[in-house]
Amino acid sequence: MNKLLKIQLIIGIVIIFSLILTTPQTIEMFKLLIGMALTILIVITIGFKISNKIPITIAPTLFFLDLLVVVAIKIKFIYFISTIGSVTVSTYTDYIVNYFVILIIGFIMSVLSVFVLSSTRKIIEVCARFNIDALPGRQMSIEVDYNSGVITEDEERDKKITLQKQVNLFFALDGVVNFITLSSTFGSIITGVTIVVRSLIETLQFNTTFVHNLKIYIIPMILEIFIFHFILMLLAKSVSIYIRKIMKENYLSINRY
Repeated sequence: MNKLLKIQLIIGIVIIFSLILTTPQTIEMFKLLIGMALTILIVITIGFKISNKIPITIAPTLFFLDLLVVVAIKIKFIYFISTIGSVTVSTYTDYIVNYFVILIIGFIMSVLSVFVLSSTRKIIEVCARFNIDALPGRQMSIEVDYNSGVITEDEERDKKITLQKQVNLFFALDGVVNFITLSSTFGSIITGVTIVVRSLIETLQFNTTFVHNLKIYIIPMILEIFIFHFILMLLAKSVSIYIRKIMKENYLSINRY
């Protein structure tokens, strides 16, 4: 399974470096779309296909790498929209008339993201509390098996190490979910500030109205918020699925300890 971590690391590095390199606008948009598609595919694959096969030692690192790639794509998207100018942006957004609908969609996605992240954190807290409360009893059970000769000294040590790794896993995943929550919150704030500042710069440079520039930039930025929160929700959901599978394995194997 270390091979999976290496593949994920290579893909993440390739995506990040491809976003750093400066290319023409058409290629930049193409790179952003490819990066978003690959990120969504990676998150879905890890969370819904092979999450039960990920060792507990590399699972937090794997989810954290996914999050870093998502944040890199968000930064590149904001930079791309902020640098191409209102004239180029308007060529992509002229067909959209109802700005109120766009705002409602962005708001709904933000609220859904908050609910999903809150539920994931609650799942982690409950599972961590369950494991911590059951830890002394499971350790005593291991010691009883060792004293009765059922297991060897090496097996006793391995089982205790496994129990400690499971407890550490929930604390590590809680850190990942906290980072996802912070990324979601501050990402939305940064996007809002970027919209206002870029609209103000366009107003001062080209002597246009602030409201006109705001309408131009608000559509791609709301689209960015929609995509960003959607990927974060998938990532948080994959974390919760992985945790439930780990808890199920612990429940099924509890008689062995």
